[in-house]
Amino acid sequence: MEKPSTSFNFDKIPKFIMKLYKATSDEKYKGICWTSDGLKIHIYDRDVFVKETLPLISKTREFGTFIRMLNSYGFVKSKDIEEEDIYYNKNFRKGREDLLGIDDSLRMIKRKKSNDIRMRIGDGSLKEVVEYLYVQNQELYTELSACKERIERQERALNGLIEILSRVFRTNSQDFGARFKPNNLNLHNEMDLFLGELSGPLRDGYGPSASKPQEKSIPELSFKSGENHHTDSDSKNDGYDAFF
Repeated sequence: MEKPSTSFNFDKIPKFIMKLYKATSDEKYKGICWTSDGLKIHIYDRDVFVKETLPLISKTREFGTFIRMLNSYGFVKSKDIEEEDIYYNKNFRKGREDLLGIDDSLRMIKRKKSNDIRMRIGDGSLKEVVEYLYVQNQELYTELSACKERIERQERALNGLIEILSRVFRTNSQDFGARFKPNNLNLHNEMDLFLGELSGPLRDGYGPSASKPQEKSIPELSFKSGENHHTDSDSKNDGYDAFF
């Protein structure tokens, strides 16, 4: 009977784990690296990591959601330095790609029922139960933090929108009240006044009923002295022949 192979199995590795391993190992990905012993991942600059590297690893853009995903794949936070973002998994090590597909330690962890926990306690594997509870606690905590962050951001956006709308309505009501008396307004009069303001009064002399300016008569031609002009009566009296 053949022993199960412990070689690197590309097909069994989740895409999230593959991308995370590449980002941790390659220096061009900012904000994340291996610890000095190569056994843990260290997110040394959270802001840079979220802005530049996280979009290449996961679809999420929130650090809390990313940590929850780490917990779901079996990563736990290191207790060596509490204020640092350092996480580890026994099969996630620098230069050991062959460990990624050996067992299900880097597969998505499904929530266990309480019966499974009681069975483990009965079997004497109390340490595994404690580790499991720790992972679940971390997952719930990060999920709660992410939800709280989203709610606070939505509340800030909603309050800002309400403030903007209140300023707009307050400004419009002040301008409207300065021109019109509330007790004399109704829908018909309001529309008439509004349309009247848009059209504006016609200037004097340009209305349809304004009389047209009288046309000036063409002045009679006058001739300079010295020119010899004959009227019809002169022609007849002098015997002038026009066809001569």
